[in-house]
Amino acid sequence: MPAHDLGKALVERLAEDARTIHNDATSQSVYEIGVQLSALAEWCGGTEGYGNMLLAQRINDLQAVAIAKLTADLDFPLEKCQELLAKIKEPWKKVDYRSRIMNREAGTEIFSMGLDEEGAGRIFASGQQLRMAQLNPTAVATARQLFPMTTFPESNAMKQRLDFFNDTPTEPTVPRTLRALWELKAHGMLVHGGFRSRHLDLVKGSLNN
Repeated sequence: MPAHDLGKALVERLAEDARTIHNDATSQSVYEIGVQLSALAEWCGGTEGYGNMLLAQRINDLQAVAIAKLTADLDFPLEKCQELLAKIKEPWKKVDYRSRIMNREAGTEIFSMGLDEEGAGRIFASGQQLRMAQLNPTAVATARQLFPMTTFPESNAMKQRLDFFNDTPTEPTVPRTLRALWELKAHGMLVHGGFRSRHLDLVKGSLNN
């Protein structure tokens, strides 16, 4: 099965797990799903790739919801919740991790190693401007005159792969679910962290206090 289709099948599997977690499943069932998700997240997150990163982030989000539900059950062992939480990894918090993925997507080194998130964001914003300049050079030149102190990094690699910066436009009314994003190109989202929610941060704050 092609990687894209396998990933899409996993998206649907995660949707089923989400329904099970949110519905009236027993704590034991939710815990078993959490254990399975831990193994899947380790595999997805350990293999660097655009789709793998989005899948691993969604898995972490579901794990956080599962842990929160288990924590609310006063009869469920708290140490098991803490064990599940300890297994959750977030390698994409490192900009270099995301930069390697984006360079692989582009097929060339656009993002150098050692950038901070602001620096990566400037590169992507500059690439988008160069892409726009193909369509409307005057507008981009005017924008750069209005912000003369702003650094607009450029490179031959960027100029050769301007299509990389042309993300698929989304309708504001369409929820930013993994299912909706799977068929889209959203490289800009990777620059700024990917498909993340606050569920995990809230659970960490709760269990670590």
